Amino acid sequence: MKAILYAKGNKRTIDNLKELRKRALHDKVPRVAQRIQGVMLSLEKYSVRDIAKVLHQHRSTVHSWIILWNQHGINALFEGHRSGRSAQLTENDQERLYEILGNTGNWTCCL
Repeated sequence: MKAILYAKGNKRTIDNLKELRKRALHDKVPRVAQRIQGVMLSLEKYSVRDIAKVLHQHRSTVHSWIILWNQHGINALFEGHRSGRSAQLTENDQERLYEILGNTGNWTCCL
């Protein structure tokens, strides 16, 4: 039997992610906001299957988000390199985000 996978974090993590999700929506970065929502649901002990249903994503996609979150923290939620339109978060936006999350170099430790 496989172990159930959940995102690592606590109440403070959820509070920080709520703020981050608002910012992502305001900055019109819906894919990042959706990843944040998925991680938040996992922190609230929703299963990968249930999260996938709610967010209309494949289970393997949600599973990947959670694994990346657990391994890399906040950096895993940002967009990777794409050949399309440039990133919406400027360096200033990213610095602001880091300030919101506690000004530490290791994002998983402060969430």
